[in-house]
This record gives sequence, C-alpha cells and structure tokens, in this order.
Amino acid sequence: MKLDFEDPGMVMNMGRWIYDRIWPVDKPPFRGKIWVAYEFLEPLTSRQDPLSVVQAWMRLDIWQPFGVHDLSEMTPHVNVASNLDDLLQANLQGCEYPDKHIESLYLTDYSTTPPKFEVRRGSKPWKKPVIKPPARLAEVQDAMRGRHPDDRTKVQTKAEEVAQRLQWATWQLPP
Repeated sequence: MKLDFEDPGMVMNMGRWIYDRIWPVDKPPFRGKIWVAYEFLEPLTSRQDPLSVVQAWMRLDIWQPFGVHDLSEMTPHVNVASNLDDLLQANLQGCEYPDKHIESLYLTDYSTTPPKFEVRRGSKPWKKPVIKPPARLAEVQDAMRGRHPDDRTKVQTKAEEVAQRLQWATWQLPP
C-alpha cells in the first residue's frame, strides 16, 4: 500500500484526535515527515469495571523517512501516559547505530511553524527546557481542571482566583 503525507504541517482531521499534524523533519539522521497525534482516553465501561477510573493521554507517531512511500516501510508507534507532560517529553523516533548507541528525535517547541525538533543521544525523556503543550492540548487540560474558556487566557493572582471561586460559589447558592 502506498501512502504519502502530503502537505507538511497539514491537519489530518482523522476523526477523534485532539491534535494531529504532519511535519517535515530535517535533523540528521532524521530526514522525512512525522505525523504526531494526541488523544485523551476515558473508559466507556460501567462503574463496576476496575478500569472505569483510568484516564490517559495517548500519542500516535508515524515516521516516514525521506523517499519512502510504502506503508510497510513507515514506523508507527503509540505512547500512553496518565500525565501529558510525560508524552511531551518522550522521544518521537529513535535511530540505533551498529555500535549500539541510539539517537532520538524530540519535538521541543510546538509554538513555532514548523515546530522545533531536536536530536539527542539516548532515548531518555526530555527534561530541560520544559516542553509546553500545543495550544489545543492546553485548552483540553484547562477544561479538565474546570476553568472556563474566558478565564484561560489571562493570568490570575492567587487572590483573584480565590475571589472568583467565591463569586462562583455565591452564584450557585439558591436565593
């Protein structure tokens, strides 16, 4: 089967993915395109199922080396974690050399177009500097924390946050 990620930076809109983009990569030894997609998973089972309390983030990566158009030669993999930061820090793709050392590709800045990719020796999670999530994933995180969209863009002091919570609480009280 032949497949080519057509437009670098294009949004795939593959159904339920919260974030999905295809990006060109030219960071030797990584030359090609990568599809990066994120989704938040929640169980659909009854409350009696022990897994009903499990929630997790999932990241799908599909690596397409330069010149490869056959699906069988592409490298897909999925990572799952309870904490989104763990996925942001995980490598996208690894390359093992004959001497057994590994180099890994990381997406370290989602705010630029195209995003910033970096290569490091080894495959341990990226620690510094901190990788901020793409805006769409940050919105979902905020929604999960119960923050109203109008309040997500401004930074509040602790006193403002407490005052706002008190105001919300009084709105919920019966007259």
